[in-house]
Amino acid sequence: MKEQLNELKKAMTELEYQQNYYAEEKKHFDDKMFTTTEIIKATKEQIEKIKQEIKPLAIAEYESTGQKKLTDGIGIQCRKTLDYDEAEAFEFAKEKGLFLKLDKKAFEKSAISLGLNFVGESENVIVTFPKEIKEIS
Repeated sequence: MKEQLNELKKAMTELEYQQNYYAEEKKHFDDKMFTTTEIIKATKEQIEKIKQEIKPLAIAEYESTGQKKLTDGIGIQCRKTLDYDEAEAFEFAKEKGLFLKLDKKAFEKSAISLGLNFVGESENVIVTFPKEIKEIS
């Protein structure tokens, strides 16, 4: 096991070196690219602002002409949405036994404390490693 631990230490040291090198190079890159990323961000915001200005104009044109294909590829899609009270819908689903799915994460969080006879508990053995390994001779 000493040999494997020394190999592990060497690999961990190499990983730390490479991660530090990567972080330095990424910082240099990020510094160089700051202006470009700011321009991209501003351009995206400008695009979104213009789209928000176009939307009511397109809707008005659709409502006056009934045409769904507008200028330069702008289109209109009409989609139906359902409006309902979620609590009432949940009660309906419970009552009818429909549309229900187990929330495993929430169930497992409280299953043991609830004392459910169909739930068991097992133990897994896991090996942990320190962040730094000293040279072993």
